[in-house]
Amino acid sequence: KLIAQFDAIQLDMWSDTVLISPSGEKQTAVEWAENMGLFYAPTIVFFDEVGSEIYRIDSLVKLRRLSGILRYIISGDYTEEPNYEAWKTEQAAAKSP
Repeated sequence: KLIAQFDAIQLDMWSDTVLISPSGEKQTAVEWAENMGLFYAPTIVFFDEVGSEIYRIDSLVKLRRLSGILRYIISGDYTEEPNYEAWKTEQAAAKSP
């Protein structure tokens, strides 16, 4: 349910597939990956509505962590607290009696 709230695109970062990047540049997937500094697959990159990177996951993560990151982004709290780990700590503290 959480991931359905995102527009998701899956790319092979080593392919010559032509794309338009979030910044509006026409380039291949491999060029874009290089420009983004992507070096690991799978990598998940989240962008806001204007194409600015919000958060990046450079490895496989457990479902619980991915769910937390999705909630962090969906809530928009990343605009107030740019550090996911700090946000997660604040959320846990708010739930504690």
